Formats: sequence, C-alpha cells, structure tokens
Amino acid sequence: MGIDTVQEFFRIIDSFNFPPWHETGTDLSCVENLPSGTSWTVCHDGHVVALINLGTKSSGEGIASSLSRSPRGSTAGFLGTNGSFGVAGGEIIIPGGYIIRYPFGRSLDRNGQVQIDSRPGEGGVTPDLRVPRNVENILAFTEGIDIELKYAADHLNRVTAGVNINDEPQMVQ
Repeated sequence: MGIDTVQEFFRIIDSFNFPPWHETGTDLSCVENLPSGTSWTVCHDGHVVALINLGTKSSGEGIASSLSRSPRGSTAGFLGTNGSFGVAGGEIIIPGGYIIRYPFGRSLDRNGQVQIDSRPGEGGVTPDLRVPRNVENILAFTEGIDIELKYAADHLNRVTAGVNINDEPQMVQ
C-alpha cells in the first residue's frame, strides 16, 4: 500500500464529515476535487453503516473500524471481519501455480498497538449491529434476499426518524 493509497483512504473517511481521528494536521471534513475543471464537494452529515462479513479485508476493515469508532458510524452483518488489516504485498510462488500471499506490515494505532488482528476473540471488526442468525433471516438469505442490507437500511431509517439509537440493543444474537 503506497502513500497515495493511504491518503486516498483518509480522504474517503473524511468525506463523511466525521471528526478527524488521525494525526494528519489537516481537517479534510469535506473533500474538494477539480475533475476536468469542474468543482464539487462531497459531504455527508448523517449516519453511515458499513456492511461487513468474513469477506471484508484489508482497507475494507480499516474503513469499517473507523466508522465503528465514529459517533455517526456503525457496522452491520451476520459475522465480523476476518482480521487481515495489514500491508499486503509479500508473495511466494510455489510449484503447481500456487501463490502464497502474506502481509509484510501491520497497522498500528498511535500507541503502537496492532489495530486489527486475526486472533480469535480479539481480531477483526465485530458488527455494532449484529444481524440475528435466526430461522427467518437464514431462510430469507437462502432465497436471495440481502437481509444484511435490509437490516442496515431499517437501522438508518430509525436514525433518520429520530429514534435514539443509543437506546437500542447493539448486539442482538
């Protein structure tokens, strides 16, 4: 992951107008770009929900973790992420056409602690809004209904309607 990718990551996060949580020295709460000479600004002052699951990795985990720590952000899903928020790029090519890829760096917080790890019970990003794994939801999922998206949309509708989301249970099983 190069410096341009990291800067783009922070630009995306900051475009949601969250309080700056990183130490860049600049508050990029609204990103301004000039594509083809046209000026535009991206701002969103509302709540944001990131859908996550075991397929969420790398930068996706970084974004989910950042949103989860924000007062206007949440994560939702049946399961959490897989805990692979490292700097990818190492690879070993072995006979048979197989490639083993591994991280050669890790993401540390300002205290030098690993931010997202794959250790059981400690790693990955746990959904703030865990979609219940009940018979009704599993059957809907097997019928092709995006139950995780529906759950997140229902949550956003409650937030928009002014329901105090702090009074809601956050980890429904």
